Amino acid sequence: MKAYRIHKWQSEPQLEDVAVPEPGPGEVLIKIAGAGVCASDLHYAYEWSPEIMPHLAAWELPVTLGHENGGWIEGW
Repeated sequence: MKAYRIHKWQSEPQLEDVAVPEPGPGEVLIKIAGAGVCASDLHYAYEWSPEIMPHLAAWELPVTLGHENGGWIEGW
C-alpha cells in the first residue's frame, strides 16, 4: 500500500510502498478509501521537532502522515 511518510523531523515527506499491517488482538484492518493530509501533518513534516514539541520524542520514525481517513473494515 502507499503511505506518505517522514523519516526525519523537519524534512520532505516521501510517498512510498509499505506492507499492509496485520491486525492484532482487539484490532481491525481498515481499507482506506481516502486519506487527507492537513495543516497539522505539514507542521509535523516541516516545522515541529522533539525540541519544539517534546511529546514527539516518543514517536518512532518514520511517521505516516494523514489522519483524516475514510474507509471500511477489511479484516479482523
